[in-house]
Amino acid sequence: MKNKVINITILVLLAVFILFRVNTALNQMNSDDQQPSQSIEEFPTVFTGVMPCADCPGIESTVLIEEESFTEWSHYQDRGDNLYQVDGNWSFSGDTLKLYRVEGELHKAFLYSKDQLQLLDRDLQSISSELEDQYSLTRSPEEESIRSRHAELRRNGINFLASGNEPFWSVHVNFESDLIYKTPEEEQTFSFSDVTESKEEDQTLYSNETLQLNVSSGYCRDSMSGFLFTHKVTLQINSRELSGCGRYL
Repeated sequence: MKNKVINITILVLLAVFILFRVNTALNQMNSDDQQPSQSIEEFPTVFTGVMPCADCPGIESTVLIEEESFTEWSHYQDRGDNLYQVDGNWSFSGDTLKLYRVEGELHKAFLYSKDQLQLLDRDLQSISSELEDQYSLTRSPEEESIRSRHAELRRNGINFLASGNEPFWSVHVNFESDLIYKTPEEEQTFSFSDVTESKEEDQTLYSNETLQLNVSSGYCRDSMSGFLFTHKVTLQINSRELSGCGRYL
């Protein structure tokens, strides 16, 4: 009788031990499955770099991540001034950042870290080739700072911004108010109601008796900051002709 009690006690203890180990294993599996995905803590976040190109020197790429959307700009070097833009939204799956076009199609996927994006192939695997280290974009705090300043201008009513270097100049346009031309030495303000707007194909001309601001679509990188603008600009004012870059905010 005594041996029977001992045997039952041993079986009960063994069963408890097995249940404990199974429960521990299940909890560990659930914990692994529920590991939080990567997240972007600051917006806008900008990554830039030059990707390999099969038949050109490289593809200059900029990826802008905002709270609910992304924009990618691509310029194929030595192929004129074309600037290709893709818009959409994004999501995280573990450490994989997925970019989706507006229509819902997967555009690209990257292995994400705070300071770098590493391009993945269509099977969401790392690209294995002698150029694999070049399929990456690096985070650009300078571009993020510039875009934050542009966002502030937009909140203050500025619809279009243009600027150039050597000599330094800028133009701020509020389509409902005024056009302001600035240099380190002077500032001139013109009522936008006195400005004529005319469009022809991919060019827009803003003009009055004093100035002509010609805006055309195309790749334009600031010669000092390296910031990528979406438009080329020429400005004629005060018997001077200036060139620079611009973008609609």
